[in-house]
Amino acid sequence: MSAGKTVSAGIAGQDHSPLISVIVTCFNQEGFIRDAVDSVLNQSWKKLECIIVDDGSTDNSCRVIQELQAADERIRVILQSNAGVSAARNAGFREAGGAFIQFLDGDDLLGQGKLAAHLRQFADAPECSVAYGDHDFLDMRTGRTTFFGTTRLDAEPLKQMLTQWFDGASLPIHAGLFRRSIWGEGEVPFPTDYGGRCEDWIFLVNVAKRGAIFCGLPVVLCTYRVGVAGFTDSSLKWNVSALEAAVYINAGLDSSWQQRFLRDFFSRTLQRYVQLKKGEILHASWNWKLGNALTLPVFRVLKLARRLKAGWKARGGN
Repeated sequence: MSAGKTVSAGIAGQDHSPLISVIVTCFNQEGFIRDAVDSVLNQSWKKLECIIVDDGSTDNSCRVIQELQAADERIRVILQSNAGVSAARNAGFREAGGAFIQFLDGDDLLGQGKLAAHLRQFADAPECSVAYGDHDFLDMRTGRTTFFGTTRLDAEPLKQMLTQWFDGASLPIHAGLFRRSIWGEGEVPFPTDYGGRCEDWIFLVNVAKRGAIFCGLPVVLCTYRVGVAGFTDSSLKWNVSALEAAVYINAGLDSSWQQRFLRDFFSRTLQRYVQLKKGEILHASWNWKLGNALTLPVFRVLKLARRLKAGWKARGGN
């Protein structure tokens, strides 16, 4: 069955071949942006536009992007001064003409059949506003790929987004395909008054607050690259960013959520941080250093005794 025929069966208000707008953001990703854009252009679903927003790159990203634009008429390019990834996504969104929106960071990848698979989800569930799949991690330092199985989300997943985002219910921005109709005329999907990290979390909480219906597909449809130079993913910086995002999210929740959300989130974040730092804290403590100094010679003597015993047995001893 062709992708067009499948889609026409259930996407109300669209023609047989809906346009998908893929918004690719780039900041100093000259070594990755070509692969990211190729993963868009090589989609099995061909009716798409690719809007690349260069957010003030200072490397050769702009040259690479312009070469890509010259080679494919489906590509449009927006150049702007550095304003952050959320502002770049909003800039691309304003220029998008598709009935469906796909976001993609300039160092990540879409699976070849991703867009077509999501359109089939929309066809099967016309009430769905967000179609998503699983993803994997590609570690650029080792070349190893690791599967990440997203916790299956409820159709209306606001509670999961608030309470389980850092415990399996998270989605990278490019895991989903979004109906343009989620947002009204003149609206943009990313808040203009927040410039911190964890913007994907804030974005998806806001989508869930609008009552959008989420539909999941247990198939890996995209790749998230890790180990790429950029934000330093230290435990301290990561947790501070998460707390800043939580405070922002909390301000937009109704009173029934506000007090318990922040209290529970702060508690879980502190527990995670302690677990991450436990080994470092232990090794830095004077008790550990003293204990290690006292017991290390004993372990060395025992190790030597085992080696001597093994050698004696090898020579025929009893």
